[in-house]
Formats: sequence, structure tokens, C-alpha cells
Amino acid sequence: MIYKKILIITFGLILMQTMISAAASINNIQDEFGITKLYDNDPGGREWISKWDNGYERTWTDATDDPYDPEFVTKDKGIGTYKTDGNGIFKISGSTPRMYVVDLARTRGWKNVEITVYARRISDDSTSWGGIMAYARTNHLIDSNYCDTRGYGGRFRYDGNTDFEKETKHDTGFYSVATKTYWPAGMTKNLWIGYKYVVYDMPDGNVKLELWIDKTDGLNGGNWTKVNEFIDTGSNFGVGGTPCRSGINPALRLTASDSRPGSETGKPNIGVYFRSDGVGTDGLWYKKASIREIVPVQSQDATFINGTVMDSINKRGIAGATVFTNTSLSTITDATGFYSFAVVADVYNITAKFEPTYYVNNTITVSTIGSSVVVQNIELLKKPTGNITGSVI
Repeated sequence: MIYKKILIITFGLILMQTMISAAASINNIQDEFGITKLYDNDPGGREWISKWDNGYERTWTDATDDPYDPEFVTKDKGIGTYKTDGNGIFKISGSTPRMYVVDLARTRGWKNVEITVYARRISDDSTSWGGIMAYARTNHLIDSNYCDTRGYGGRFRYDGNTDFEKETKHDTGFYSVATKTYWPAGMTKNLWIGYKYVVYDMPDGNVKLELWIDKTDGLNGGNWTKVNEFIDTGSNFGVGGTPCRSGINPALRLTASDSRPGSETGKPNIGVYFRSDGVGTDGLWYKKASIREIVPVQSQDATFINGTVMDSINKRGIAGATVFTNTSLSTITDATGFYSFAVVADVYNITAKFEPTYYVNNTITVSTIGSSVVVQNIELLKKPTGNITGSVI
């Protein structure tokens, strides 16, 4: 195995790059369902835990709300039927199911959030934009309050793509970015898929969106891998789109502040909601859902491991390589081969792989103790290829 280790400790500009590129768990605290939290709870922040395991079997439609969870609002929200066995499984049916998590008094909103749910695709009409998804930074409770219907969606789509959607005006303004194919043949059916959607404000006023996946059904808290991320700068998402009202910029960043231009209620972040489209009878299952207000990672005294996974010969970055640590953190490199972990100060073993094209590198030990940023590039050796010719006699 041939590999080269480059270790650079630096500050300043690289720290800024890290803060707009980093995303990974810096703790291993688990929620009420035993699922790993990527980010710490905001002290005094709001939290919602699904109540589908309270022992009460029930069925209801979009004409009512869940009788055992006053914050889980479905009445007059889309077209859907909902049922739970009371043992943790929540089954969804309908052409446009919409499920809102809203403070009953409509006084407390959602700021920086980590949204978690395990979902299982059973049957649907394969609507491309349907799937496992949640929307935040919204008050989409009254469709005619167009400026309050704005929001950010994080989507695992039935067509196999992941992306982020910004709604700038209900029914006429929808814009997607950062589309990446995760399931080339479409989203897998009949398997539990762990979904996390994280939305938080950054120190520079931009808004960070992250999508994470777990394919272990929550084993030991889950093996969470970041599969997509995007930073809304206010000039790269919704530009030239449909405004919610004349004079309102559709590319406006949807921050956690209640001072959002155009908001009809002055409470633009009152809700978070789950949705899908074209769902068959009991065609989408949920379990272990939660929403938590969080402390964004840059506020938690984190240190960062950054680097590029590259070809050992041509030094070009390798997109889509998996990088993981001995502490069960995992991420996938972006289009340039860049990866980043936000971690507490400690010593870590870093491994990268891109199979079957490259050999797995020898594990590299990295210490972040006493450093704000450690840059660890990783070179992978390409496996030889060729043709074997001959005769069988």
C-alpha cells in the first residue's frame, strides 16, 4: 500500500472555510429512541418527540388531528389518512399528506433544528418529488399568507435524488438546488431509512442545510453519513423566482429571526412539517421521529479535521469517496474531493475508501488537541486494470 500523509495545522481563512463546509457529529449523545444526536440540544430550546409508541392504537384523517399529540397537526393540511398501532409505527396514506409540528398556542417557533425520522417506503405512484422530507423555517399554516408559506425543504426523493427546496410562494414558487443521485434506480422500498435534516444560521448570516442518512435501522444509535449540504447566501437559491409579494426578494435567506420581510404574522418560523405525495394505502411508514432545537456546531468549541481525498498519481480530488473515523463518524467527499469533520479535541484514526477503483488507505492518526483546524489530505492508490488474453487448450 502506497500513501502519503500531509499534515498541516493552520488557522484564519481555513477556519472560515471549515465553518461553511463542516458538518459532523461532535458528540455521541442519544435521544429518547436511542438515536445519535448530531448536534447538542439548545439549552432551554424546544423539542418534540413523536407519540406513536404510547400504547394507544388510533386512526384519523385530514379532518382531525392526532388526539394524543396536540402539537402534531393534520387537520385541513393536505389529503391524507393516518394510523398508528401505538407501538411506534405510524402509517401514512393519501395523495398529499401533510403533517405539521406546531406549538398549540402558536407562540413558540422553531429556530436552528435537527429533524429526525426513520421512514419506510411501501407503496406509492412514484411521484418524483415525493419521498421522505421535512420543511423548516416556515409558517405554512394558511395558504393565502403567501410570505409565511416560504420555507426550506430537505428531500430524499422517490426518484432516487436528494436535494433542497426553497418555497418562495405557495403553489407557484418552488426552487431546488444541490441535486445528487443516491439511489440510481429510485429509492429503495421495504427498508427502514434513517433521515436527518439540519437547518441552522451561521455566524456570517448565511443558512446551512444538511441531509444525513442511516442505513442500520438505528443500530447503536445509527451510522450517520452526510449525503448533501448547501449554504444559502441570499444570492444562490431562488434568484429570479416568484416573490411572495411585490418588492420581496425571492432569494432572501430564511433565517431564524422573526424579522422576515413580508411575513404576514411576524412569526415566520412557527412550524416544521413532514410531507410526501402520491402515497398508497399505508404506503409510507414512520417511526422514532423527533425535532430538536440545537446549538450549531461552530458554537460548541469544536475543532475541525479538513482535507481532500485525491488520486496518488495525478493529485486530482476524488468525488464520492467515503471517509470515516474510529468514532463512527462518516462523510462523503464533495465534487472536489473535500471532506470535513467537526469534532471535540482528541486523537482520531481516519480512513478513506473509494471501491472498487482504489485501494483503501492505511489508517492515519490525527490529533486535534490544541488545534482549531487540522488539514489531513489522503491519497489513494488506484488499482491496476488491464486485459488478460490467452487460449484455453
